[in-house]
Amino acid sequence: MIIRGQRFDLLNRRQIIDLEIEKPENIPENTLQLMVIPLESTGDVLKNWMPTDTVTGTMITKLAMNRFRIIVDTTAIPSSVHTLLTIIHAEKAGMMRVNIKNVGNIFVRVNNELFDLKEYSDGRAIIAFSMYRRNMTWRFRAIGEAYLNGLEDIYQQYDIPVHLAPHRQ
Repeated sequence: MIIRGQRFDLLNRRQIIDLEIEKPENIPENTLQLMVIPLESTGDVLKNWMPTDTVTGTMITKLAMNRFRIIVDTTAIPSSVHTLLTIIHAEKAGMMRVNIKNVGNIFVRVNNELFDLKEYSDGRAIIAFSMYRRNMTWRFRAIGEAYLNGLEDIYQQYDIPVHLAPHRQ
């Protein structure tokens, strides 16, 4: 079991990370979303990045109503990207904003280990984990930080224009 704050090396060049939601029926279908935010080594969001952009070297796939997969090809990520923040949020244009704790447990599986986000899910968005470069190695860090006001709080923290939040579109 992975615990909050735990860090470890990602040894695979092509890293697969699965997320599973316990009770997806508790929220409207397709409300739960994933987003990867690229950060420079300064901690700033990559210049010219927009929330609708896909980060080169990453791919998010919805496998089923309650399962997502993130595939990261660490060799394809631009050298200007130091950290990839993975956000789980329940905000979508034209839909009610939902508290993520309503979906029950959310599990992150990486390297056959689980990170249970249940106790960190009281909010409309969660920074679930990050992947970051340390010298020539990519590392995983379990974060589990919930934001009550959802993406607006995350956008303010990382200086992303709040008007770009999905529920504002």
